[in-house]
Amino acid sequence: MDLEGTDRTIVHLLRGAAPPRSLPPDLHLRARLHGVSALLAATFEADGETLREVPELTATLAAHELYERLHLQRLRELLDALDAARIDHVLLKGTPVAHQYYDRPALRSRGDTDVLVSPDAFEHAASVLVALGYARTLDAGGRLQRSQASFERTDGVRCLHVFDLHHAISDRRSLGGAFDWQELHAATRRVPSIHERARSLTPSYQLLHACLHRAAHLHAPYRVDQHEHGGDRLVWLYDVALIARSLRDDEWRALAELAREKGLAEVLLAGLETARTAFPFDVPAETTTALGAVRGEPSARLLQPARTSALLEDVRALESWRARLALVAEIAFPPASYMHERYGTRNDLLLPWLYLRRAVRGGLKQLRT
Repeated sequence: MDLEGTDRTIVHLLRGAAPPRSLPPDLHLRARLHGVSALLAATFEADGETLREVPELTATLAAHELYERLHLQRLRELLDALDAARIDHVLLKGTPVAHQYYDRPALRSRGDTDVLVSPDAFEHAASVLVALGYARTLDAGGRLQRSQASFERTDGVRCLHVFDLHHAISDRRSLGGAFDWQELHAATRRVPSIHERARSLTPSYQLLHACLHRAAHLHAPYRVDQHEHGGDRLVWLYDVALIARSLRDDEWRALAELAREKGLAEVLLAGLETARTAFPFDVPAETTTALGAVRGEPSARLLQPARTSALLEDVRALESWRARLALVAEIAFPPASYMHERYGTRNDLLLPWLYLRRAVRGGLKQLRT
């Protein structure tokens, strides 16, 4: 990972370097884009002079602490409701990582909590969220194209709570298609700091998923407020580093075997190598050797965004031409409700033109790729 300017300064600060005499003027903005503003503020807690120079960091950390307390209540409420409905779950990504690896959960920036359920229980779980007062937001529909839906609710103190409900580990078929619900649910452990029944993936699966998530976002720019950020985010690399530092030798061996079995060895190695250029950690030599010996995995094409199409790789990952055509149809013709919300109209007469616009813009994007 090539770090320049303010991003390089942020990494040095997170690694324990002394603050420079003059902090970059865009320090807070870049930290927010990278999802590490609260983490950066925590590194300055004993340095009052530096915090006074960037007061936004102090405010961000306080907001994260408040959000953490409020959102944990909502998460526990949801897990109680899922348990009452006899729906098993697995917590993914930021929230369980925050509770298992960070010094304080509030230091791990996030705007939602990701909850995985079985495909068969997906709509039942969605109805549980709706019953709790959450509104199902922009949803492209189609079980092949999208493996998730978002649910939002604003509480009494105007704090927005978002839950992303998943029925697969990734929207990228070429990355997450090798994992089924039974396997993922079996590879879990409890997270008692969240809830007595809360479950997340084991460290080996968490680390592979973190690298998989990083690869998926090489094709999906991340938006913070009105700013768009493409490529790696430091918070994702910091997650990888924290999880990696927790692994035992036997877990590294199991991880390498798992990645090779799933066709994700190159994705895993790329994630590990990128993360440790920013936040150093040790990887057993036998692991890097085993991963480095793998060449030509289809999923590795997604590591080269300028030379391939993420959509094409997702189509290739499906086993039958019927499924491939169904995926293309889902992408080309999402539900009318999605088109109305996406383009801000309720006029059905405009739908043919909106679908045509979507097809033309999507086609041009794929040709440029």
